[in-house]
Amino acid sequence: MKLYDLTKNYDFHDSSVEDLQYDKINKKLVIDIELCNWRQKGYKKDKPEVVLCKLVFSEVEKYTIKPDCEEFGDDEILNVVVNSGEDILHMVLLTSKQEVKDIEIWANDIEMLDATI
Repeated sequence: MKLYDLTKNYDFHDSSVEDLQYDKINKKLVIDIELCNWRQKGYKKDKPEVVLCKLVFSEVEKYTIKPDCEEFGDDEILNVVVNSGEDILHMVLLTSKQEVKDIEIWANDIEMLDATI
């Protein structure tokens, strides 16, 4: 799916980023997320409130993290934005130390996977 569609289909607020891996050779970036399932459209109370998933970005041109930090673990997602017509995803995180991380990812496509796959 296109990056813009991701923000229309999923609500990431209060979910957390557990890890991020970048494969420069294959231009693929993977973000492991504990997704607040209860915030999603169509959520049913008999389903788990939190689910593990992976965001797999393909054809990644580049990505930036400010401040420059490659460590993740329970970083709370405050906001995820993709402007219409852009191939840039902006993600703002709050760390357990109450510091803000800003991630930008330039990619052509994204896939949301269940982490158990």
